[in-house]
Amino acid sequence: YGQVGSALELMLEDQAWTALAELAHKLKGVAGNLGFETLSQLAADAEQAGKQQDASAVRALVKRIQQANVQVLASIEQLMRQAAAE
Repeated sequence: YGQVGSALELMLEDQAWTALAELAHKLKGVAGNLGFETLSQLAADAEQAGKQQDASAVRALVKRIQQANVQVLASIEQLMRQAAAE
């Protein structure tokens, strides 16, 4: 899911609304299961915006998803370094 923002952007450009909503739904679930609630909520919002074919909302949400995803990946890397050090 490291490139999910780029994938969502491509789907937005192609107006692949169903695929966009499906990917956002998957991201929502994965992020929620791992406890990344902000990312999960952003993905849920993107899923709904995709279903409504709201390009401007999706565009804004994709930017926020990309920012949140960077933070999530950084958190995961930090946890992995800590686990390796133990």
